[in-house]
Amino acid sequence: MITLDDATYSYYAITKPRPYTLIVFLTAAHPKFKCGICKQIDSELTVLADSYAKLMINRKEEKDIFFIRLDYESSQKVFNSYAVSSVPLIFHLSPLLSTDNLKPGSEYEILHRDKYTVPSDPDAESMALFLADRTNVTVDIERTMLFVYLALVIIFIVIAALVQPVINSLPFWLRLVQLKPLWIAVSFGVYTCAISGFIFDIIRSPQM
Repeated sequence: MITLDDATYSYYAITKPRPYTLIVFLTAAHPKFKCGICKQIDSELTVLADSYAKLMINRKEEKDIFFIRLDYESSQKVFNSYAVSSVPLIFHLSPLLSTDNLKPGSEYEILHRDKYTVPSDPDAESMALFLADRTNVTVDIERTMLFVYLALVIIFIVIAALVQPVINSLPFWLRLVQLKPLWIAVSFGVYTCAISGFIFDIIRSPQM
């Protein structure tokens, strides 16, 4: 994700030919705007951007799609030019090879099909579908495995901590499993459950 402001966005996206595609994210990160979903979208869009970067590295190709973040605090002119009344907003900008034939103001027009419809629970996978629809580039989402590794480490630590107590308690459990009354009770319990189910079927005749 690349963070731009009014000046840099105007330079890279508006006033010069643009041989690359842009996925633009308009957000309001300041707490005073109370945009709870903005942080979630920022995180998921970053996952998509990182997955795309890894895809280009694996293919040994140059990146031609760039993911842009614009915050209201530093990009109010851009927000006003797009007539943005609410955030978050994600949209797609196709490559612009020439600015000669642009009508004044048309550079800030966004077609409806170029807007990402934000779901109630946005994720990188749905954004990847939007990206594929607009650019024909399919990106497999690759999420960080850090939490998985941490969980495995914790599990191994817990197991290691329990090994000695379990070994020490083995005599107790061995004596327990050798008790005939215990197995008689278990057997009667299984037998009772089986018979009760069988009798229920005879009395009620339920469907298969």
